[in-house]
Amino acid sequence: MHIVIFIPDDEVEEFTPGVELALAPSLHTDTTTLPPPPNCTWAYFSFSAASKAAFKDFAMSTLP
Repeated sequence: MHIVIFIPDDEVEEFTPGVELALAPSLHTDTTTLPPPPNCTWAYFSFSAASKAAFKDFAMSTLP
């Protein structure tokens, strides 16, 4: 079973972007008054293959 249903190319309608993709007006016009950006960090988690398999088994056991 797929989480995302794949649609064949012959059933896909042509997409035309509308106003939802138009640029929104900016609230700040003077960049000298903007506060400095916050300090950001990047983090990631590393799990062993055994941990991933155990989690998958647990998740699959909860399905109806």
